[in-house]
Amino acid sequence: MFDRNILLERRISSNTIPEGYYRLISVLNSNGNVAVRDSSTSNNALVQLWSINNLKNGVWKIIPTSGHYKIQNVNSKKYLDVVNGAYNTPGNALCQTANGCLFDFVLDSDGYYNIRFTGRTYDNKPLMIGIDTEEPVAEGSKLQNWFDDGDENHITSRQFYLEKTTEPINQRDMSLKCGI
Repeated sequence: MFDRNILLERRISSNTIPEGYYRLISVLNSNGNVAVRDSSTSNNALVQLWSINNLKNGVWKIIPTSGHYKIQNVNSKKYLDVVNGAYNTPGNALCQTANGCLFDFVLDSDGYYNIRFTGRTYDNKPLMIGIDTEEPVAEGSKLQNWFDDGDENHITSRQFYLEKTTEPINQRDMSLKCGI
């Protein structure tokens, strides 16, 4: 019970997200967070759902920018984006790029976030981050841009919660700081 209370205290449920370090956790799989594949630091490296661990590739710095947000991966220092900038067509994979794009965090009636691409729509509906539900949701599930298609079965594939965290220190960083 104690661990559950700690988790609830770290969960963010606000219309305004303070700058800081977060895990973006899927409602479909609460053990899975948004992470850069293979801890890559390359431009256009894919972003996927992966088990929560102590690696930096699953921690994101959320940075308020002119009423919107940039989402920067702690490991690569690159920003969340869509492959080849294909924002306005749903189903494109998410990746990281040097510039990224802007996002809005919209708190839904269930207390979860839809992470929307600022100003991007498809068929006059906002585009947002979603999980490809054509396959079982597990480690390696593809993250993509998606829209509200009205299908009740797809709602949770576009819901996330934010867990506040600190920037993790990997073993190499720790040994350098401790002089080991």
